[in-house]
Amino acid sequence: MIWENVFYNNISTYISLINEELSNEFPVEPLSNHIKVQGGYAFKSNEYINEGVPVIRISDFQDERIDLSTVRFYKDDKAYDKFQLFAGDIIIAMTGGTIGKLAIVQDGLGKLYLNQRVGKLSVINENEFEPEYVYWLARGIQNKVKNLGYGGAQPNVSNGQIETLEFPFPNKKIQLKIVEFLNDFKGNKLKDNVYFNEDVEQKIKKYQT
Repeated sequence: MIWENVFYNNISTYISLINEELSNEFPVEPLSNHIKVQGGYAFKSNEYINEGVPVIRISDFQDERIDLSTVRFYKDDKAYDKFQLFAGDIIIAMTGGTIGKLAIVQDGLGKLYLNQRVGKLSVINENEFEPEYVYWLARGIQNKVKNLGYGGAQPNVSNGQIETLEFPFPNKKIQLKIVEFLNDFKGNKLKDNVYFNEDVEQKIKKYQT
């Protein structure tokens, strides 16, 4: 676990190094060209009920998972279906002391609604991405969101601000190699070969040790 803890403590640096290298080969573009950030609905707290559809607030996700132990509920209404969450969705906190916090909606939670000040990353063309690569990309977004948010008196970012953040977007072949490298590195099980770029991989190894 010590290795994995070091990995996650340094992951923003690792993603930055990877993106820096990718930008030499792929154009840097606004996130909005490929991924939209959908904000949640301003559900009224005085209309919460004892049973219904869970409303996912920033306080309802920890350690990149949804925790329903203290969730609040709202009536099931088709009018709110455009704010529904599904298994595999990646969401990010856009305000408060935990701005930039991420969660991936796990299987088996049933119908969920997304609350205000939480953004959902919605891929425009799923054929452009390896699903797991979007998670690692979100890790890069997370660090930038933190920097943006803490620039003011109250940590806060908008959907539009996140969508203007710029990244290189490699093809799926490169994405797959990066995902394989990060997963093997996280588990301290790197193979004796170059995954996608020897220089970057060596820099990342030095940070880890």
